[in-house]
Amino acid sequence: MLLRKEISDEGIIRLTINGMDLDHELSRFLTGTTYEKDDGIFSPAGDIFHFGEFKKEFAFSDRLDYTDPVKNIAAALNYRIKVVRQWVAACKATAGEAEVR
Repeated sequence: MLLRKEISDEGIIRLTINGMDLDHELSRFLTGTTYEKDDGIFSPAGDIFHFGEFKKEFAFSDRLDYTDPVKNIAAALNYRIKVVRQWVAACKATAGEAEVR
């Protein structure tokens, strides 16, 4: 996927991934979550993520700053996607069968 940063003549920044605006729907698509309190991985310092009935708050140490170079923004987003995907995988791993006596 391609992260694109455009800066208008007025200095207004627009970021897109494959032409899509960075919002909670794109965050869900990239991470596999089902709900976020705000804009998910695109929230500046973190967010509360949901995977069905599972819920976890991630406070990322790397504050997302759209004025940073695009390579730094991409690195921060790649890290956030990885962390949240690992959490979703851990949620799914709680499924299975066990004998109850």
